[in-house]
Amino acid sequence: MNDRDHEDRLDFYTATHKGHRRRLFNFSERVGITEFCNPDAVDVLGEEFRRISRMLRMHARHESEFIHPFLQSKFPGEAEFLEGEHTDLRTNLAELEAFYDDINSNPGRIQHCRLFGHEFYRALQRFISRYLDHMDEEERTMTKLWQACTKEELQEVLLQMRASMTVEQELEELRDIVPALAPHERVNLFQTLSQGLNSERYTDAWTLAEEVLPSQEYKDLCERMETQKISRAN
Repeated sequence: MNDRDHEDRLDFYTATHKGHRRRLFNFSERVGITEFCNPDAVDVLGEEFRRISRMLRMHARHESEFIHPFLQSKFPGEAEFLEGEHTDLRTNLAELEAFYDDINSNPGRIQHCRLFGHEFYRALQRFISRYLDHMDEEERTMTKLWQACTKEELQEVLLQMRASMTVEQELEELRDIVPALAPHERVNLFQTLSQGLNSERYTDAWTLAEEVLPSQEYKDLCERMETQKISRAN
């Protein structure tokens, strides 16, 4: 396989997973420096945690609905294994959510708050560790799919998954993904979006990119997309 073929491969996982890793690592750092005796700080952290939980649950639902049936048709047993991991991770996430809700609803003395904050931090690291392993398993599965499937088959799954998202879900996911990608990966992402979104949603994606990227990186993305357009036209 040459370098051009490698760049053109469609990938169910990597872009989204990069966004998840970035969000989780940043959140982990914030939890580590948060003063859990400060109710305002705990509230702000809780808003971010709820957003992360929503993001992870949405992603898992989309995988279960679109990717796993396709994977099962190609490699019986692979989807069952990954679905089992989803079940375990949902349980782990629910436990983490319950732990945080308990902290938030039971303010106590300074030492108690700090102890609970420390234990939440440790529980979060355990969850992240398990989720990192799961993402690696999924990305290994993608390697098998590249060998067994045509680009058109993979594209159909991706487009169906994108089409199932609401505007809000699409933008929420892109808010994590776009800043986490290398420049050439952003081009690949927007090329895929141009095929799977209507013009209004595609415009919204560009508006979001301008919001979340530093100005020079946004300019670079625009220039790369224009170069790609000219190259394909020739």
